[in-house]
Amino acid sequence: SIEMLANPPDVLFIPAHLPPLIHPQKLVVTIHDLAFKQYPEVYSKKELLLQEWGIRRILKRAWRIIVPSQFTKDEIQKYYPRLAKDNIFVVPHGVNLETQNLKLKAQNHNVKLKANIVYIGRLESKKNIVNLIKAFDILKSYKLILIGPRGYGYESIRREIDASPYKNNIHALGWIDREAMDNYLREAAVFVFPSLYEGFGMPLLEAMSSGTPVVVSNIPVFHEVGGDIPLYFDPHSPGDIAEKISSMLQSDKLREEKIRSGIAHAQKFSWTHTAKQTVQILI
Repeated sequence: SIEMLANPPDVLFIPAHLPPLIHPQKLVVTIHDLAFKQYPEVYSKKELLLQEWGIRRILKRAWRIIVPSQFTKDEIQKYYPRLAKDNIFVVPHGVNLETQNLKLKAQNHNVKLKANIVYIGRLESKKNIVNLIKAFDILKSYKLILIGPRGYGYESIRREIDASPYKNNIHALGWIDREAMDNYLREAAVFVFPSLYEGFGMPLLEAMSSGTPVVVSNIPVFHEVGGDIPLYFDPHSPGDIAEKISSMLQSDKLREEKIRSGIAHAQKFSWTHTAKQTVQILI
């Protein structure tokens, strides 16, 4: 706020929904999702109050609002019909295609023996990691790699890991750097995203662009971002999660098809395209 008073810009763009209290008239923000409305039980009371206050303030004051998906725009209009205006623009996120390894892994026929099932994202309740671990207990003979920092509800995830008879094959790595994460994606036999709610789901595209087949929750935004490329499962059913992961691991033909179509699909999402759309909104 002090900087805004001292050197006010023509336009202030904040890629989140909590800008400074003092800002220029032309304020542009990004609302990534409204998960706190759909799943309030996975947030602390303090966080719920902050999110509600922040969203309402932005809907009233922002000059323009960017959202990463039509799903998020629809959510805003559903939960805040009186505040939502015609200043909301859908700009999909991109994926760094230049640095991703697009080498096909369809030739890897030994996935049953040495497969890594990889998840990337915060380790928190709304990401549905507990059901993923229960599904892993059904699969038994693979390695589950969980990449991401701890979030709200991590304690229940830790308890589920400790209770698993296959806990020695579950590796919660926490935060790792970009290069290491890319390596895990490239080497994975399958990427799984069991989240109950997302505003976009960038790891889905990152996995596709790395030549890794994806198995994800059957939720609207993943259909918007992934189309018919992923295998979809019921996120509330560990049995269905395990079945879909197993289907991807067991069928070389299916894997090859999904790898090739996933790489092609990811090419549609570039940060250059995102930047061009964003600039048009800022001016």
